Amino acid sequence: TTPILNIYNLNPNDYTNRVSNRDIKGIFRGCCANVNVTDDYSEGIIHVIFNRLKGLPGWNIEEESSSIDEYANLLARAKYGLAPSGWMFDPIPIWEYFAFGVVPVVIADGIVEPFEDDMDWDSMIVRIRRSEALIINEILDAIPEDEYLKKRERVSLIGKNMVINYGYTWHYIVRNFCRMLKIVKHEVIDIEGYDYQSI
Repeated sequence: TTPILNIYNLNPNDYTNRVSNRDIKGIFRGCCANVNVTDDYSEGIIHVIFNRLKGLPGWNIEEESSSIDEYANLLARAKYGLAPSGWMFDPIPIWEYFAFGVVPVVIADGIVEPFEDDMDWDSMIVRIRRSEALIINEILDAIPEDEYLKKRERVSLIGKNMVINYGYTWHYIVRNFCRMLKIVKHEVIDIEGYDYQSI
């Protein structure tokens, strides 16, 4: 559940369809600009985001937007979206990024993503270890454009089916229950022509 989709009921296509190019390198909205590097929350990553990345060319980082419409417009223009670890294992922004075609940048060590046995996460996100947080900007700059475009395509194919169409979410939930009961089988998951082998 994300406020931008489930409370405000915005249609991401209304925003992405009127944007010709994505001129924002990275976006982040969230708590807390005053967190210290030694605080437990986010293991210092939030401190790096607000004190190192904010202000660099191409980055749009704030605690919140002036309006939900402004935030939606910015998401439609963003290439990458930061998803640092916090108190939750699946940060809400990831689902917002999926809906708006933004490639998530997951900054964490050893995190297990939802439905990881059935979703090909590595094909659509960028993983950055906590020890690499200081060079996030350089890591993203080093990603070739064709690799970025492939990840963005996967975000559209897999992510949007999860977030907007809802149908696949229940499929994966049921498969996880079946896996716990050891009655699940490997299968080739096909989403609009892109297929991959489940675990």
